[in-house]
Formats: sequence, C-alpha cells, structure tokens
Amino acid sequence: MGWKDSKIQFKNCFVSRRPRNQQFFKKRGDDTTNQLKLDEVNKDNIEFDDGNYTQFDLTIEEVNISLSFSKWLSGKGIIKECSIKGLRGLVDRTHVHWLPGDKATNYKNISRPGDWEIENLKMEDVLFTMMNPNGFKTFQVSIYNAEVPIFRKNWLMFDMLNSKHISGCYDGSLFTINRIQRVDDFKEEMKINNEVKLINKNKNNNDVSVIDGKPRDDQSTI
Repeated sequence: MGWKDSKIQFKNCFVSRRPRNQQFFKKRGDDTTNQLKLDEVNKDNIEFDDGNYTQFDLTIEEVNISLSFSKWLSGKGIIKECSIKGLRGLVDRTHVHWLPGDKATNYKNISRPGDWEIENLKMEDVLFTMMNPNGFKTFQVSIYNAEVPIFRKNWLMFDMLNSKHISGCYDGSLFTINRIQRVDDFKEEMKINNEVKLINKNKNNNDVSVIDGKPRDDQSTI
C-alpha cells in the first residue's frame, strides 16, 4: 500500500468470492448429502451458502484509487476513480443453476443506496479464465486497454458499451468498442479550420508580390 499522484496505491492484491461456509458447500449432483447438510445447518441455525452465484479468484498487480467522502455520504460508494493494471485469475460460474420456471427478471439489479458508482475506470493488461455452467466450454477473456468514464453497479453492461474505448479478446476473437463519433463533436474543430481559411484568403488578397523592386503589374511581359 502506498501513495502516488494523490491516489492510494495497492500492489499484489488478491480478491476472492467463495462460499462463506466451506464445510457446507458442495456442487450440485449429490442431493442426499446436500439434504443431510441442510438439515444440520437448519438444526444449528447456521446460515447456509449454496454458492449459486458467480465466484472468482483474482490477483491484481496494481490498483490505484481515489476516495470521495461526498459520494459516500450521498450513497454512491466511497471510490471516485480507479485504475487496474495486471489482473489475472479465474471466474467460476460452474455452480450457477436455475430453478424450473425461474426468470431472469427476478435477478434485476435495482439501484440501492450504497451501490458504487466509479466516475473514471481504467484497466490495462487484464486476463482471466471464464468457467461456465452446464458443461459449456471454458475460454479466456482479455482486456488490453479500457477507459470507462462512469461505471455503475446497476448499469454494468450499459456503461461498458458506452465507454470511451475498450479493446480486448473474447474466446479468441478480437473486439474493440469505441464511442460513436457525431458531427457535434467536430464543431469546434470545423470552426477553427474556417477561421484559418478566412485568414489565409484575406492574406492572399492583400499580398502584392514584388519583383526587382516593382509591383508585378508593372512588369512587362516577354
């Protein structure tokens, strides 16, 4: 942990999300053992974590963050800006399963006080392995460089698609996301170019070339 460019810097970080009660966690399949352990948990009034969510183990070479207490008091998280460099690890979704009749809308991420909202997120040299449920193939995801002007918990995909620039590789396929360029973005540049052209035009009209001390109009043609 250190201090650099008015930001808090962490090096060689390890971030993990796994079931809290490892002794009660197991993969799907052994329903008998699962039920016995559930009965034991309910008997002892211990919270049971079935691991039905995305789990991960990540190592990060360098993280730089800046804090904002005004954001924290307004319920948008304490982190204002964040930059990540050198991320490696594993994202494990093999334990994720859906019950019959379940709907994706039941898991809609609704904004709540305390959800983080990062104003400027930058990532470099990111590589992790994605493990998928139902026997789907495992593949790697890379992000070479990314600059996201705003990154919110309840608008993850929207903010990623609205980023300034993201380049990477998804399952062996290169991709690039750039913000759409509009005519309005070039108005200032077009205004400057028009002013330069007008100055050059006036200069050419007022410029009189001189040859041997006499104006060109006075020169006799040969």
